[in-house]
Amino acid sequence: MPASNTVVVFGCVLVVIGACYLCPSVFAQTLDSRTAEEPTNSWTTTTDWKIKDANPTGIIESQSQNGNRTVDKQSVQVRGFDGHFETFQDVETETLQLNPTTVRTTICTFSRYRNGGKTLAQITEEEKNMLPCDDSNIVRLTSSSDLNGALQPIRREIVETRNIGNSVEEVNTTVSLPSIYGAFAPAMKMHELRKRGPNDTIESQTTTLLLDGSGNWQVSETRQNTITQAPNNRSTEERVFGLDSGGRLGEVSRRVSKEPPRPKREFWSSGS
Repeated sequence: MPASNTVVVFGCVLVVIGACYLCPSVFAQTLDSRTAEEPTNSWTTTTDWKIKDANPTGIIESQSQNGNRTVDKQSVQVRGFDGHFETFQDVETETLQLNPTTVRTTICTFSRYRNGGKTLAQITEEEKNMLPCDDSNIVRLTSSSDLNGALQPIRREIVETRNIGNSVEEVNTTVSLPSIYGAFAPAMKMHELRKRGPNDTIESQTTTLLLDGSGNWQVSETRQNTITQAPNNRSTEERVFGLDSGGRLGEVSRRVSKEPPRPKREFWSSGS
C-alpha cells in the first residue's frame, strides 16, 4: 500500500506480499501480551432460515474473548447444486479495547472458492474515541482487492456523534473517495438526528448532501426511519424523499417491514 494512503491513527500496518494478506488478528499476541494470562470465553451458534422463492441460506457465527480482545467470525453458507451447503463468504471482526475511551475494530471479508480456498476481498479499519457526555468520533478506512489481488483504499469516513439532550443524538458523517489524482476528497455528507422514544422506539432522519457542479453542497435525499425493537419482533418503517424535476423534495417511497425471529438450529458455548 503506498505510504501516502497510510492512516497513522489506526496504529497498525497491513502487510501485502504479492497476493498474500496478513490480517491484524495474526499479530494478536504481539500487540497485547496481557491477554495470554486472562480468561477466554467463546460461543458458537448456527442459524438457518428459508425465504420464499430464494435459495436457503445459513449463517454460522462464533465469538471468542481474550482479555481486551474480541474476535467474531461469521460464515455465510448457501445451498449448492448437489444440495449441500457451501461457504460463500467469511467475515472476521476483531475488536480491541486499547484503553477506557478508545476501541479499534478491524473487519476482514473473505471470498470463497469452490475448492474451499479463500481470499481477502475487503478490509475495514476503524478507530472509535469516546468523548465526555457520550459523544464520540470514528475514523473508518475501507480497502478493497483489485483485479491483481492488491488492496486499494476506496473509502474513508469520519463520523462525529454528539448528544444534544432529550434523548436526541446528532450524527455528522463525511465520506471521502479517491480523486482522479489518487488522494481522498470529500464526496458526500450525511446529517442524522436520532431520537429514542417510548416502547423501545428509535426515530431518525438522515439528510444526504452531494457536491453540485460548482462545488457546493446540495441536499440530495432525506430518509425518515421509525424502528420498533419489541422482543422477538423488530419492525421498521422508512420514508424516502428525493428531488423532483423542479429541485423540490417529495416522497418517492415508503416501506414497512417486519423481521421475525430467526430459528436457531443449534447452540453451544464454552469457557475456560
